[in-house]
This record gives sequence, C-alpha cells and structure tokens, in this order.
Amino acid sequence: MDSIMSLLSFSAILPPLLIFIASCFYLSKIVKADAVLIFVGSGIALLVTVFFTLMPSFIHNRNIPVSGMSFYYSVAGIVSLIGGVCFATGFFILITNVVNASKKY
Repeated sequence: MDSIMSLLSFSAILPPLLIFIASCFYLSKIVKADAVLIFVGSGIALLVTVFFTLMPSFIHNRNIPVSGMSFYYSVAGIVSLIGGVCFATGFFILITNVVNASKKY
C-alpha cells in the first residue's frame, strides 16, 4: 500500500515535467522573450511540484515543527506565484504573436 501511495504522489510530477520538456523544445527552436518566460515559469513550477511532493516525508523524517513547515510552504507559495506569472506572461505573449501573425496572412 505504501508503494502505491508513493507512486501516486510522484505522478503529480508528470504534467509539470511534460510542460517543462515542451518549453525546452520551444526554447531550443525559438529564443525570444516568450520562450524564455515560458521556460523559466515551467522550470519553477516543476521545482515547486517536486518540493511539494517531497516535503511531507522530509518534515516527517526531520520532525520539523509546524512553524518551520509553515515558513517553507509560504516561501514555496511565493516562488510558485512568481513562476506562474512568468509562465502566464510568456504564454500571453506567445498567443498574441500567433494571433497577430495569422492576421497578416
């Protein structure tokens, strides 16, 4: 039962990992501001997801008090917000460029 729970908790990493791989591919093809923002945002999202996945076992093994745990989760939330803003800004720029390019043709 414990191995099934571990597998399910690590399955949460799969979607951010796929988005990060796609953003790496996009950045390798086109190096522009939107690609860099999407890459940075998806990278931060992947790191925060890994953090949120591994943190409960780390807290349990280290016997971290609730105040310490709360601090780590607050910092991770702020970092996640920054990553989300980067990704959303890059995605918005990408969509704007695609729509404007399609209007020209």
